[in-house]
Amino acid sequence: MANKCLSCEFKITARNQLCDDYRDPAKAYGCPACGTFYLLPATNRSWRRRFIIFLALVSFNVALSAVFSFVSVSSMWLEAGLVALLVVVILVFLALRSVTLVDSGYRSDQYHE
Repeated sequence: MANKCLSCEFKITARNQLCDDYRDPAKAYGCPACGTFYLLPATNRSWRRRFIIFLALVSFNVALSAVFSFVSVSSMWLEAGLVALLVVVILVFLALRSVTLVDSGYRSDQYHE
């Protein structure tokens, strides 16, 4: 995961990020070039959100099964393809979603130029 610093446009990665205090979210993710620290949004989704996504996928599959069960057995391959396409689109959307950095207000004095 790479993010651009909002103040100096430096590319912050997991290898070069600053961490003054890992227990304090305001001091855990900083730019090594200018010393500006950011708050990152939580990356772990709650179990409720994952469960809702699971229920949406299952209900979509059940709806497609109901539609295609009256057509023919060979159309089940079409249903499987549509479900696979939907899963791939959701995964690509979640992977390409950009992370918005929020300034935490903390500055590291030792890294200022």
